[in-house]
Amino acid sequence: MMDVTVNIPEVVAEVRALFERYEQALIDKNVDQARNIEGAKAAGLHTHFFEADGLAALRARLAAEGALG
Repeated sequence: MMDVTVNIPEVVAEVRALFERYEQALIDKNVDQARNIEGAKAAGLHTHFFEADGLAALRARLAAEGALG
């Protein structure tokens, strides 16, 4: 039987630390740091999910269109 335990303290701490590093990189507008945080490999909105390479391609397209400010 598969273990479906939730809120395992070690996992929660690891995910929280990753989130805080990623969030701080975004706040600092440090895109390179945000892109290279180990563990932050995919992101999505609604039903559209992107792996790291897909995110890089999306960012490049949006930058070329002037959509990234």
